[in-house]
Amino acid sequence: MFFSCSSNRMPQGSGMPVDGTFYEPQRLDDFFKASGGFDQIPKDYYIGIGDHLDIVFPVNRDLNLLDIVVRRDGRISLPYLGDEMAAGRTPMGLDSVLTSRYMEYLKTPELSVIVRESPAKLVYVVGQVREPGGFATNLDVSLVQALSLAKGFLDGAKRENVVVIRRMSPDRVIGVEINVKEILEGSAIQNDIMLRDYDIVYVPKTRLKSATEIATLINDLVKTPTSLITTGWFAINLYTAYEYYKTRV
Repeated sequence: MFFSCSSNRMPQGSGMPVDGTFYEPQRLDDFFKASGGFDQIPKDYYIGIGDHLDIVFPVNRDLNLLDIVVRRDGRISLPYLGDEMAAGRTPMGLDSVLTSRYMEYLKTPELSVIVRESPAKLVYVVGQVREPGGFATNLDVSLVQALSLAKGFLDGAKRENVVVIRRMSPDRVIGVEINVKEILEGSAIQNDIMLRDYDIVYVPKTRLKSATEIATLINDLVKTPTSLITTGWFAINLYTAYEYYKTRV
């Protein structure tokens, strides 16, 4: 078993796509560890649509807002300020923005933003499946289970080239190609990986060839008025680094 990953990986946030190859047969989780990233836990939590927030003012307690829900447009409503964008920001980031804005109205604009509750885990299955969309669940789901939630493949779907897309940070996206046909046939059951919150499973009609295609796909998805605009995918910037790893048999 050996790995061939891109040796000239661009630094995070470079905005440059990076392509690599992994070889089969091998355990997919071994590849994730060798390529880096998939075992990393994001350092920051990003507020998303449907999150329940508490905004607490230690001094001006009459302004406290408890259990307010981030609306579908990503905003919340606040006394004096009106609507403010919350989705796509960290709690600390939103705290800083609100503190700065409240300086116009309060002598002591101290406040804390607390995430009280988040919605159920959400994974997306898009492309050549019978019922594409976002699927909320309180249970962990595997790649094959997520495909089952989407009612399976359409005729002509490239089962050998399914791509799991995961956002590792605000400026880093990784896509990994997985041969689901082998999983279903029983020869690579170990590659039925568990998905993480906001993972995207993309079933193509033709095989993706590069990180540039992944970047185009993601940008097209988040520009449309779909449920993809939520935690983990809300803010795509020009400097996002896309990494895409293909199989070689």
